[in-house]
Amino acid sequence: MQYGVHQQTGRQLQHWIETPATPGDGCPVRPCALKFRNLGDWQPVTLPCKFHPRLIQSRDLDRIPPYTQTAEIPLKFREEAEKAGTRKFNDNEVKKVIAAKRAPGADPTICYTNCVECCVLPGGIFIDSMFRNNMGGFFVSEVLKAVYEEYFVLESLKTVLVVDSTVETKEFVKNQLYPMKGLRWPDGGVQRSWVNGKPEFEALLGTKVGRVVARLVLGAFERGSKRIYNIVTWGNAGRVQMRFDIQHVPKRAR
Repeated sequence: MQYGVHQQTGRQLQHWIETPATPGDGCPVRPCALKFRNLGDWQPVTLPCKFHPRLIQSRDLDRIPPYTQTAEIPLKFREEAEKAGTRKFNDNEVKKVIAAKRAPGADPTICYTNCVECCVLPGGIFIDSMFRNNMGGFFVSEVLKAVYEEYFVLESLKTVLVVDSTVETKEFVKNQLYPMKGLRWPDGGVQRSWVNGKPEFEALLGTKVGRVVARLVLGAFERGSKRIYNIVTWGNAGRVQMRFDIQHVPKRAR
């Protein structure tokens, strides 16, 4: 394969997403029943939000719990949501959620082993930060599903935007994908679309960030009822930013 293990992994995830479940098909992701109220020691906190025209990524006025301030969100997020077909929404519908799990006995203000920091709005999840160093417990994809479903109907989800990709995903985009397509990172910040079925799409879905979004779709929806049809990448102030666009698949097309 052109992009090796990334493409192989992404192709398999794409197949599972778009194919109805059958016994023995090997898909490791089961329907996710996790609810926000059951996040337990992830201790989720919700903040009100306001849009700011000059920010690159979300900014909280105070990063130390109990996070009592209003979170500031880049105005560009609204534009990205509209590109993915989300409905019009009011600023007060946007919520910033920080869910973080600490190691036993760690400093309660700084030491997280697992963390999801995201904004949810009608039709979209915008991920500022995510990591899972302690491999026990919930997956990041499960936490994202529980957070979105707490505020919006799950069926309404149309896009997932990642504000700052993981190191593994950044390295793949900068050092493999773009050079192989004759592009020079950061490519002037141009948004590049990679469509479903192409090798580049499969490879991006097989990155660490892509796998989280794929697991989110697999766990949140009936298999075959949704598809990730487009992945967009672009550079912004040294960050690899990504948008995954999701669409409903009518029953007659399955």
